[in-house]
Amino acid sequence: MIRVGVVGMGAIGGWIAGFLGHRLGADAVQVSAYARGATRDALHAHGLRLDSGEARMVVPVQASDRVDDLGPQDLIVLAVKGPSLREVAPVVEDWLASCDADARVLVAMNGVPWWFFERLDGPCAGLHLDAVDPGGEITRRIPVDRVIGSVVHASCAVDAPGHVRHVMGMGLILGEPGGGVTPVLQRIADAFTQAGFQLTLSPRIQNDIWYKLWGNMTMNPISARKLPLQVDTR
Repeated sequence: MIRVGVVGMGAIGGWIAGFLGHRLGADAVQVSAYARGATRDALHAHGLRLDSGEARMVVPVQASDRVDDLGPQDLIVLAVKGPSLREVAPVVEDWLASCDADARVLVAMNGVPWWFFERLDGPCAGLHLDAVDPGGEITRRIPVDRVIGSVVHASCAVDAPGHVRHVMGMGLILGEPGGGVTPVLQRIADAFTQAGFQLTLSPRIQNDIWYKLWGNMTMNPISARKLPLQVDTR
């Protein structure tokens, strides 16, 4: 049994939680979500609804706006937009405090993350990006040794609170900030592979994040007018 908690049950958070919960089943995975307002209410009433092609998946989710109600997790998926990161960082910190030392935070966000230079060698080793993490607050709350970096290659949308539509793509790249494949990362990777994700383990996840950022910078302005605004294309 793997316990997966989600902070940011939107398009990408819902996509990850939905496929894990549906494909692995209740005997293999327990899905929880830190959620508020309409999203929390929808998860209570209907579970997480995920549409992919003609398939409708419904996954039971334990949802609350208090992480104390949700209990320890093995993996916390952080899938919010960048401007919300400082707001939810204390939530992730509190949730991690209830978990054991092997629990990890999978950061499923676009852009350069706060931990990007923490495990790099060379002249940029340990460089702090104050524009991303003012005053180092996020680093203090979510230490790099608890982080799993990721790059998402999927397109998803939120049709309603707690109702996600998977448009295309199942690509997911995972990697440790310091490189290498630890037993903890391998266990996480195995669960995602069993759930049908097209998973790649990266020897240097910072390279993949930077390459994805190039794509976002060049292609997003061209495609923005052709995509509904609510679609989260990563």
